[in-house]
Amino acid sequence: MACVGRQQPARDRSVRAIHLSPDAPEVDVEYEVIEVQKIVDGLAYKDASSYTEVSTGTSKVVLKRSSDGAMLGTYEDFIFAGDIDHTVYAVNFASNIEFIDSKDDRSEDVDNALVRFVRASPDAPKVDIKTNTPDGSVVFSGAASKILPTILPSPRATIFLWLPHPMIPKMQ
Repeated sequence: MACVGRQQPARDRSVRAIHLSPDAPEVDVEYEVIEVQKIVDGLAYKDASSYTEVSTGTSKVVLKRSSDGAMLGTYEDFIFAGDIDHTVYAVNFASNIEFIDSKDDRSEDVDNALVRFVRASPDAPKVDIKTNTPDGSVVFSGAASKILPTILPSPRATIFLWLPHPMIPKMQ
């Protein structure tokens, strides 16, 4: 799950990366339209890079192992258009790395936080996402997709990620 407070609007399109592959080592992320532009060096599991300005166009995003530059995966035909910012998530196990692209709303709103749910665990069951209490309103039911629509909670909302009963650890 990625919870990101709203930030100042971006002037140009930007991209950031979030490393959510549990068994992948630290990675370097590169972006290429005409020439290679490194987005981040040494991104560790669960870390997010800062936004980096990039050129408009169809590009390729490349993920490499930081220690030796070995290729882990590529995301072909990544499209940057207009003034839309993106987050690229590296998910799944390293042997089957996948990318998720989300378009980011970075408009200023001091009263609310933008919350996006990313189901990045390669072997997690479907989940229900509820608000306020464990018995609260269901926002997404049986969520199985890797990225869910963005929601804008009220300023005082607490979001619970509710896992199916068989996944709840037994108390000893």
